[in-house]
Amino acid sequence: MSSKQAEKKRKEEARLEELKQAMRSSTENMVDNAKDGVQSQKQNIQELLESIRNAGESLDGAFEGEASEAAQRNIDKLNSHNERMQSQFESLLNTFKVNG
Repeated sequence: MSSKQAEKKRKEEARLEELKQAMRSSTENMVDNAKDGVQSQKQNIQELLESIRNAGESLDGAFEGEASEAAQRNIDKLNSHNERMQSQFESLLNTFKVNG
């Protein structure tokens, strides 16, 4: 291999290494951004569940008789639905685990 070819090969390898590092950095940034977004959604779900629980506790004293029972059933249904959604969200997160 001539020195010209060797120099050309060395430059190409250096360029490819730079490209590899840039791609790695970009990928790491994308993963970090996705993780931040997931954490934000997780927090939103927790806040929603807490709000529903608090609303249920507030409604307990606000109504009497059948109205109270109906309100509590609706709150229980919302809690159940949101807990299912949280479980599904956690399951979804597990499918996106990133090693490293």
